[in-house]
Amino acid sequence: MKLINLILAGHIHNGMLPNFISKMLPNNIGLIAPNKSLFPDNARGIVTKQIDDHEIVMIINGGVTKIQETAPKILHFADNLYNPQIDYIKIKEAKK
Repeated sequence: MKLINLILAGHIHNGMLPNFISKMLPNNIGLIAPNKSLFPDNARGIVTKQIDDHEIVMIINGGVTKIQETAPKILHFADNLYNPQIDYIKIKEAKK
C-alpha cells in the first residue's frame, strides 16, 4: 500500500473573481489576493508544482463565500457574485 499525504487548508475566494468572469478566464489568475496584491497567480483551480523530486498537486478552491446576516444589507449583493464551491476529492492508485 502506498502512503499518500493529503493536506486540506483554507481557500482564497476564487481570487475574488465573480462567477461570470471566472468562467471566461481559463487560467489560475485571480483579481485580488488575501494580502491585497492585484492579479495573483495560483488563486484558483488546479496547480502542479515540482518540489525536489516530488510532484505536488494543489486544488485551490473558491470556498463558501457568504456575507454575515449581521452585516449591512448593502453588502449582501456579494452573495450572488460568488457561488459556493465544494470539491469532492477521490484518490486512487495509478495503474502501473
